[in-house]
Amino acid sequence: MGLVHSGRLERRKQDTTVYGISSDGSTFIFYRISEDSKWCKKPKIWGQSKAENMDIIGCLLSIFSETSAQSPMDSIIPQRQFSSSAGDEESIDRDDV
Repeated sequence: MGLVHSGRLERRKQDTTVYGISSDGSTFIFYRISEDSKWCKKPKIWGQSKAENMDIIGCLLSIFSETSAQSPMDSIIPQRQFSSSAGDEESIDRDDV
């Protein structure tokens, strides 16, 4: 994550934020390095409560959406819309399968 962040800084990218996830299937740890090079982590445990499960799903959807928008392939591959029944009814771009 640090190498990706420093590479974005060197290339003077507009958004240098980097996201990461580690999980053993029940514990999810979400990481972020912000544009001002500050990092944070947010541990969550699957199955602890319905609210915690929804928060994990929301974090995953948010990270996937953000990283997809930053992808250089984002403007090349046609996209379609889908919505998740797991949370709020927000449209999310998804590459055609």
